[in-house]
Parts: sequence; C-alpha cells; structure tokens
Amino acid sequence: MFSFAWKWKLAGLLSAAAFSMAAMAADFDGMVTVGANQLQVVQAGEGAYTVVFEAGFASDLSVWRKVAPEIAKKAGVLVYSRAGYGKSPARAQPLTMEQSVAELATVLEQRKVQGPLILVGHSYGGFLIRYFAATHPQRVAGLVFVDPADEGLESVLRGIDAVRLQQDQQMLVSSIPPKWQGDLQTIQKLLDAGQLPATPALPDVPAVLITSVRARAGSDFFQETPDVIKIKRQRHAAFINQFSNGAHVFTANSGHGIQMQEPELVIGAIDQVLVAAAKAVKKS
Repeated sequence: MFSFAWKWKLAGLLSAAAFSMAAMAADFDGMVTVGANQLQVVQAGEGAYTVVFEAGFASDLSVWRKVAPEIAKKAGVLVYSRAGYGKSPARAQPLTMEQSVAELATVLEQRKVQGPLILVGHSYGGFLIRYFAATHPQRVAGLVFVDPADEGLESVLRGIDAVRLQQDQQMLVSSIPPKWQGDLQTIQKLLDAGQLPATPALPDVPAVLITSVRARAGSDFFQETPDVIKIKRQRHAAFINQFSNGAHVFTANSGHGIQMQEPELVIGAIDQVLVAAAKAVKKS
C-alpha cells in the first residue's frame, strides 16, 4: 500500500518543528556533500548499531522527532532529508529510488558510519530501505517498516474497483504542492508497474512491520475503507513472513503517520530489533 494520507495538512506537518536538537544532543547537525549537491543530516548517539531513518514521501527528517531522540540514548542515530525536503536543496530532476539509495550510501560514507545498520522506513521509505538492504546486505543487521508502501497493492485494487482507485490517485495529485509533483510521478510509476526493480533477496535479519489498520466505513478515500485495510493487513503479513525472525504489529489508533501518532510503537519495534540483532551476533 502507498497511502500518502492525502488529507494531511502537509505544510503544517513539515513546518511543525525543527528537529529537537536539545533532545537529540546531536554531535552533527548540518549539510553533507553528495556529489555536486548537499543533504541535511542529523547524527547523534553511539552504540554497537546505527539506526538510520528513512522518511516517506513529502516528509523531511522532522517526522522522526518523537522517535529518534529516544533511540539516540541507546544507539547511534542518523536522520536526513532527501533532496527537495527540509533544508536539502531540490534537484533539477526527481531522483529515482536507486539514486536516492545511492545518495544515502554516500551520506553514510561521508559521515564514516561503518558499523552494522538498523534501517527504519516509513511509507515510501520502506521501498528505500528494502532496496538498500538488498544491495548492501552485509551492512544491515535489522529492519523496521512503519506502515510501508506496497508496490503490488494498487494492482490488486485496480482489479476490484479501478474507478475508485483512480479517484484516490486524483485526490492525492490535487493535494500535493507543485514542487513535489515530480517525485509523486516517479513513485506512481513503481506502483503502476506493480513491482520494484529487480534486486537480490533481502537479508534474513530481525524485522518488525507496523501496520495501521484504522479504517473508515464510507470513506471517500478507497484505501481507507475496511475491505481494503483488510487486504493491506494480509499483504503486509505475507511480506513480513519472509523473515525467520519477523514480527507484525497492528494499530487501529493511528493512521498512516504512526511515528507521529504513536511513537512508542516505533520505539518499541526498534528496541526489539536491536535486542534481536545483538542476540544473533552472540549466537554466530
């Protein structure tokens, strides 16, 4: 599923607060050079693992402000804003998924993050951490998916009610500022294809997936209706089942932005993966 929660007041979300520097006690808060460009990065904490946060579409690093400071008390943390979000300058053309992941790899290199990683991805960020993990499996010790996008869901929904799916897409387009329309089109191509670019298999590492199962009967947004939420839950369950040490968490108390509405669920999921990753190392 790729529910952008088109009803969100995006401007309010993105300008709600600068990242909580006092809470983070950041040891780096600035710009990192990536080729001829720069990305806004905040780095804090220390520990055996570095937790890397990947925001969803139309979101900058501030969406993790209720989660990252708590994690920085027990592990290294790196949060950043992709090109065109937060303080990261936009590019002439939207970045592909592969290009975004390559830029994250450069950020990690520039910031000398060498230890094992726990990747946390929300919505479209779920695609990005999957691609990074599949192409850098030796670096990844765990994965946390926060209501992740599902590349195949729209193909299923098209077969159920193509008209309502198209209405969802049109409502989303009409709610997104012009500066992000290019990114939206790039992502929509992935959803239309119903699959991500071919990659190696994901590493079998500890993983937790958190699914919002909050539905609204009679919603004018197809992807919020009970029947579609049920399909989403089933598809998320099938995805997380590929991991031998995977857990599926559900919440009906949050919409798509679980990290803002119930940050304790995301913090708990990361803690669970950190503990499982450490145990895996001891057994090896």
